[in-house]
Amino acid sequence: MKNHFVLVLAILILSGCASAKRDYNAAKTSNKIGSYEAFLRKHPKSKYTVLAQKEVRDLYEVRDWTRAIRVNSISEFKLFIQNYPFSSRLVAKRQIVVLEEKDAWAKARKLHTISAYEEFIRRYPASTNVKDARNYIEEIDWASIQKTNTISAYEGFIQRYPNSTRLSQAKQKIEEIDWKQTQKIDQIESYQNFQNLYPDSRRVADAERRILEIQDDKAWQNASLLDTPSSYRNYLVSYAYGRHSEDANRRIREYTIVRPAWEKAKKKNTIVAYEGFIEKYPNSDYALLAREKIKAFENSDWRTAKSKNTIDAFRRFLAKHPYSKYSSEAEKLIIDLEVNKIFSKEHGMLPPMSRTSFGDRYRASNDITILNKTSYVLTVWYSGVESVKIVLNPGGQTNVTLPNGNYKVAASVKASGVIPFAGKETLEGGDYSSQFYIETRRSSDWRY
Repeated sequence: MKNHFVLVLAILILSGCASAKRDYNAAKTSNKIGSYEAFLRKHPKSKYTVLAQKEVRDLYEVRDWTRAIRVNSISEFKLFIQNYPFSSRLVAKRQIVVLEEKDAWAKARKLHTISAYEEFIRRYPASTNVKDARNYIEEIDWASIQKTNTISAYEGFIQRYPNSTRLSQAKQKIEEIDWKQTQKIDQIESYQNFQNLYPDSRRVADAERRILEIQDDKAWQNASLLDTPSSYRNYLVSYAYGRHSEDANRRIREYTIVRPAWEKAKKKNTIVAYEGFIEKYPNSDYALLAREKIKAFENSDWRTAKSKNTIDAFRRFLAKHPYSKYSSEAEKLIIDLEVNKIFSKEHGMLPPMSRTSFGDRYRASNDITILNKTSYVLTVWYSGVESVKIVLNPGGQTNVTLPNGNYKVAASVKASGVIPFAGKETLEGGDYSSQFYIETRRSSDWRY
């Protein structure tokens, strides 16, 4: 009986081993986590248990590694390392470093500041982005320096980036700023210092030219202070073609030729003398004084003419000052006085003009047609807001335009025995016609 039990047990054990082997091989063929886990639940203590557990762990590791690769994030790779600290996949740690560097570079690019790029270089000195980081640092620094735009700023840039492609630009900027400062100082010493600092600069010639101009100006100032013909001649010895050579020659001429002529004109103190001086020396310094003298004569003569208030006085004024600013007024006053003279003496009554059209109420001027139907030279005067004198040959005709207003009108002919005629007109905007003729009545009654 005992032997029978042992036999049954052996058969059962052999049967169990065969079943575990078969299930293990099936799980291995499937090579899935679920298959191995099902095997382990069914055969928790078989001789294949350890192998199945290892296979499950490997499959879990492969699954989680595949997920980490797919997600490709630092957190996933850290979780993988945490779950599989002894995994042969050391690339996970390297991938974390790669991703951290990638994130750090993205952050530095987003901030785009010198400090952000410097921090990246400090943390990842071997990164392939270090070269770009240094270029960006230089680019930001250059932009900031251009805003500051000072010599010290550009000098600092050259010291920090001795191999920069912007080196020549920085040096040019330093030279430009220095040149502007030199021009602002505008002294011989400042230009000489610039020439010493930048001997190869294209502005060296400009500096030299400005030095010569300053020297020229100083020599001219000294000559002007002495203000003598000899001082100007001495200036011309050094600067025959200088900036002030024309002025020097002109002043020499003023002193030796023009001034004596001016003194002679002053001594005569007449309009003719001053006009003769202006005609001869129109561009001299004394020409203005001569014109002022003539103007003073003109004003004085005008006051005299006005105070006398006679036709002869105004005619004498116009004879002496034909282009005076008072000419128009003098001519008007002569006409007014001539008309008043006619009115004051024996004269016939001048009939009113014929109005040929009235125009509109806003019309401010009047067009007058005058016809001389006499056999003599006819003179017609209009004295009022404006004053005009018209002289017509026999049979002549003319038109004149006058503004609205009250006028004294006079007319005369050069004929013996014919008295002048005079009358008054009020012009109110329109067209007028005036015909002058001589009519004989009885003995010697002449009429316009």
